[in-house]
Amino acid sequence: MADKINDLTAASAITESQQLEADTSGTTAEKLTIAQVRKYIINRIIVTDATTARTLALTDVGKYIRFTSGSAIALTVPANATIAFTAGDEIEIQQIGAGVITVTAAGGVTLKSLSSYITSAGAGAYLRLKYVGSDTWDLIGDLTSA
Repeated sequence: MADKINDLTAASAITESQQLEADTSGTTAEKLTIAQVRKYIINRIIVTDATTARTLALTDVGKYIRFTSGSAIALTVPANATIAFTAGDEIEIQQIGAGVITVTAAGGVTLKSLSSYITSAGAGAYLRLKYVGSDTWDLIGDLTSA
């Protein structure tokens, strides 16, 4: 069984929960499960969403969501008690249509962003949500005061 990612071969027998050591160029090695590797590397999928309301789900992790609605969009970040996100999970978001995206935190969730802004700045605005743990998310990108 391989212990490092660069030791894997096509015939390597691995499980979803098995941990692999990632080469971090001489610093402390990181250990990733196969499920984490799959989530962050393999599943980069583009999703087009024309709705005006969406609550994030585990299936959104690692995805790039393009909102195309011409009307205002409410994007809700659920509490970890409802959806068990893992620290490091990321979701990319882009406002394609005229509908401004407002990111809303469910009860108990904290959003951290520059000046506490939670609204996309307009068509073309790019946002990234990163779960840092304990129901706290960093919201990064093209945001405005509303």
